[in-house]
Amino acid sequence: MSKDEYTDIHLKHMDYVQSAIARMSAQSATQKNYCITLVTAIVGASFVTQTSGLIYIAMLATVIFGFVDAKYLQVERGFRDLYDEVRRVGAGKSVDFRMTPHSSSYLASIVSWSILPFYLSILIGIAALNWILL
Repeated sequence: MSKDEYTDIHLKHMDYVQSAIARMSAQSATQKNYCITLVTAIVGASFVTQTSGLIYIAMLATVIFGFVDAKYLQVERGFRDLYDEVRRVGAGKSVDFRMTPHSSSYLASIVSWSILPFYLSILIGIAALNWILL
């Protein structure tokens, strides 16, 4: 295999891994959008019906969305590590097109700057609205 062919194959593998990273990132943003939409609807219904029990459902939904979003971030980080590994592969080594993400810490994903502050602020906002308005 010539060096140009190897380079083309290597770049294609990097494209595959990069597309997986982009899908995980897009799904994380989608989770945040769904969370805001659902929580807003539940909190609005709670205030219209004067039912404080719906507030707890909104809080539960926020926590569930947070855990799911953290899982997507964990997988995304694994694919980033795989991308770095593929990027560092030297010339002459065979490309196996492996798409198994490396293992990453779930707890580190939960306390990430993109997960914990976002969902915690929603929970605090729900609690504050409940305390002020109901």
